Amino acid sequence: MNKTKLIFAGLGAFGVFAFIVLGVIAVLMHESFSVLNSFVGELGKYPSGYLGFSPAFLFNIGLAIAGLTTAVFFVWYGLDKQSILETAFSFFGILTGTLIAAQGVFTLNNVSAHYIFTTLLFASAFITGALYVVVSLLPGSLGKASLAGMLTAFAAAAAGAVFAVFVQIGNMPYILGVPFATRIKVIPFAIVEWAALLLLFAFIGMLCVKMILSALKEEGSGETGGLKIKKPSFGLKKKKQEETLDF
Repeated sequence: MNKTKLIFAGLGAFGVFAFIVLGVIAVLMHESFSVLNSFVGELGKYPSGYLGFSPAFLFNIGLAIAGLTTAVFFVWYGLDKQSILETAFSFFGILTGTLIAAQGVFTLNNVSAHYIFTTLLFASAFITGALYVVVSLLPGSLGKASLAGMLTAFAAAAAGAVFAVFVQIGNMPYILGVPFATRIKVIPFAIVEWAALLLLFAFIGMLCVKMILSALKEEGSGETGGLKIKKPSFGLKKKKQEETLDF
């Protein structure tokens, strides 16, 4: 069992779980919120100042936990720099996690900052998903990506790109000014944002599960961050390093 790998994967899985649990509780506690016609940021908007206990507080705590653990999780992919694209995947994964956490800090109570960080989040999610698909398709890439993982990454990237563009050129400010009670029942771009975020967490969760299963199958190497080094022999033939990284 690779203990180091298991810790990284476990942290990522815990973050996804925390977001789902706290997010569901926040939605159920909110009196008039609906994912069909309300944006993600609206669930995290404090009704009266910061840090008051409310559905927004729980939701933002979930975002912060999920974002920070996601950033730590993607550090693992940077431990083995086999190519520029794989290093870039790790970098944008860490950036995406950091921006998820930022959503819980720069809420709609600070509109201008929230718009900026929301655009950056979904743009980063688009790049992360796109890089995963590209790296997985390259000959000789590390590990074999499942079709489900690639499709989830592609869908998350596509939805993220669409919503990032909408934040900048759409009518989001107008929609946010309409009270929940008088809005139309379904707002397509609100659904796109929720889909992009949930697909992103589904993608991260799939990577975590795959890494956990791989870590449980590996022997030892817990102190080397997943790097398995064979003991040198007394022969003339040099031993190669065995490096493991899951995609």
